[in-house]
Amino acid sequence: MRCAGADHAQQRTAPVPQSQPAVQAPTQPAVRRASATGDLDAIKDLLDQMQQAIRGGNHSDETLTALRERLAPLRDGLRAKLDLLDPRLAEVDTRLSQLGTPPAPGAPPEAPTLAAERSQLSQSRAEVDTAIKQTRLLTLRADEIATRINENRRTLFSRALFVRTPGILDLDFWREAVSAAAIEGPGIATLSRDWWDFIRSNGGFTGGAIALVTIIAFAFAAAFCLRWIRSRFGALAARTRFGKTLAALAVLARDTVTVPLVFIIVLKVLDGNGLMPTDIGQLGLGLAVAIAVASFGRAVAVAALAPDEPQRRMVNAATFARNGWRVI
Repeated sequence: MRCAGADHAQQRTAPVPQSQPAVQAPTQPAVRRASATGDLDAIKDLLDQMQQAIRGGNHSDETLTALRERLAPLRDGLRAKLDLLDPRLAEVDTRLSQLGTPPAPGAPPEAPTLAAERSQLSQSRAEVDTAIKQTRLLTLRADEIATRINENRRTLFSRALFVRTPGILDLDFWREAVSAAAIEGPGIATLSRDWWDFIRSNGGFTGGAIALVTIIAFAFAAAFCLRWIRSRFGALAARTRFGKTLAALAVLARDTVTVPLVFIIVLKVLDGNGLMPTDIGQLGLGLAVAIAVASFGRAVAVAALAPDEPQRRMVNAATFARNGWRVI
């Protein structure tokens, strides 16, 4: 009994050596602030400069493309940093949960090695958590800057639509096309890579499979509905002028709505399964508007002229000829 008490007292009073492996536990994921947030200040300064440059206005497509090319590696670096910090935070939390809760006030203190490890783990967790929050804020800022760049480029593109350009047989047209392809090529590659990274981190293979099955199901349903409508109402003859007008309105509504509706359903299916980032969604929305305008123009022509259905044609060339009018 005496020896046990002496050993216990010696163990309680003996100092723990600084080089003892128990203090520096190999399972401790120590992360220094310099390595966790050291490069975020430089990225923040670059984003500030880009934001000020965008607010300046009077941009050309070349300057906006240069800004986008400078922004792309920053966004990739921020995503890579989040991929590195998230597992570190999970590792620190796991180790802290293994240590358990600290002793309550008034309870016997825990071993010095455990106390030292808990303190270092708590400090590491605070540093990694701060770095993750800052990285996410910078990622949001970078996404906003990318959105502003795309909006400015779309504005320039809209203005360029009404500018007189060389014809398809002009050599200047092909020179400009080759130059534009060389400029837009890296941007398209970056956009495709960002889209693929978004799909892998959100929808994945499961989301892609669900989206594909859903789109195929909608395609079969749309084909069945169109076939039923044609079999049900296709044989109706429009003998009067009022009947031809009603038939033309039905064709106008059908051809105006069908293609844009199918395209919007595809966009919604992709978005609902985590397969469409914000940039692609904005491009898809603009494309949907363009498809709707083109569909309306085609529907007006098909409804009025009826090239495949002469029995409901509202404008008849023979009538003009009998009346002595010339059809141009």
